[in-house]
Amino acid sequence: MLKNLQELLQVVTEWIILFTEVIGVGILAYAFIKGLIALFTPKINAKLVLANGFSLSLGFLLGGEILRTVITHDLSDIIIVAALVAIRIALSLLLSREIKEEKEQGKNENNSEI
Repeated sequence: MLKNLQELLQVVTEWIILFTEVIGVGILAYAFIKGLIALFTPKINAKLVLANGFSLSLGFLLGGEILRTVITHDLSDIIIVAALVAIRIALSLLLSREIKEEKEQGKNENNSEI
């Protein structure tokens, strides 16, 4: 009985991981297309559009990696997942700081135009 529950948990978790990663990749593709369009559109900050989309995408991908630790039993796999999580967290923090700086820069530019 316990083994069946463990197998069910593993299958459900694998599906959830797949779902969150597909959503993350979809958001990444959407952000890329939206950023590409913003690049050729005046008055839209393409860098900010890309950074917001990439940050959201990284959140979903990070969630998938964290869930992967639930079903991973080998220490080397856990170390790899931990390294991926650390890299994605670092990227997320850098993107958040970049978004904040871009928004402040945009506000300063708007204030100087007035």
